[in-house]
Amino acid sequence: MTIKALCTLIRCTNLLFIALTMAMVKYLIIDPLLHAVLIQPLLTDYLFALLVLSVVLIAAGGYAINDYFDTGVDTVNKPERVVVGIALSRRKALLLHLTLTTLGILIGFYVAWKVGRPTLGFFHIISAGLLWFYSSSYKKTVFVGNVVISLLVALVILLPFFYEHQIYTQMIDPFGLLQHVYIIMTRVFVYAFFAFMLTLIREIVKDMEDASGDFQFGIRTMPVVIGITNTKWITGILIVATIFVLGKIIKYVWDTGNQTLAAYGVAAVLIPLFIALLMLIKAQTKQDFHRLSTLLKMIMFSGILSILVYYATFMGYIPTSL
Repeated sequence: MTIKALCTLIRCTNLLFIALTMAMVKYLIIDPLLHAVLIQPLLTDYLFALLVLSVVLIAAGGYAINDYFDTGVDTVNKPERVVVGIALSRRKALLLHLTLTTLGILIGFYVAWKVGRPTLGFFHIISAGLLWFYSSSYKKTVFVGNVVISLLVALVILLPFFYEHQIYTQMIDPFGLLQHVYIIMTRVFVYAFFAFMLTLIREIVKDMEDASGDFQFGIRTMPVVIGITNTKWITGILIVATIFVLGKIIKYVWDTGNQTLAAYGVAAVLIPLFIALLMLIKAQTKQDFHRLSTLLKMIMFSGILSILVYYATFMGYIPTSL
């Protein structure tokens, strides 16, 4: 199997995005606020690198097992991306999944043990289990598969916070620490909400893109069960709800003095979401839904990049006022 085929199978670009997202959450949100109250992070650079490696390995294993189960339907929906059965045998794909997943779980438990909370390692087991059941059954059930994947994407953002457990278990001086604990929690959970909603919307859009192949193979996604028109209505409601919530958050950011971050949020997230809504309304063909899916992916990327703007304003590198 060539390196290109391997990267296609395990989605190297997505794995890099996972690593980048986790790094920005730790180094641009959590660590600066911990240092501001003289708390040493539990995740050293070495342990954090292992945590990222664990997540990336489990995600790569998840992509491998997904293609293992989807070989047939992918020949209809995405023939150019089929690797299992062509460049890699089904047996080797299954072995690759088991190897990557096992390594990821073991590394995750090691990091959890090193930070003094071995039970955190169960996040990795649960994630691996959900990826297996998603590929084998959940994705064939209306809406369940979409929610599972969205939760796992949100967990990528939450994991660095969960592993820095002193944030929420050692509030020695409530007057000095509580405010910073609140700030860290709100920042991280806002990004997790954003990732959850955008992923959920995009997963449903991808189901609409793949509806013909899914119908042919008896996969009961939302468009197959209730039709494209009804699915578009539900997706539109989710986009409007996301716009409303993010609009409220952006207004709060503006009112509390960070106009630069708020303006970025409007330009890079809210306006593109309005465009996505218009594209959804007009979408009819597989190509229309593919373009919409690509736009949603770009919106997620630009939204996560707002962490850089937040950090730059927090550290005073750029002004908060326009």
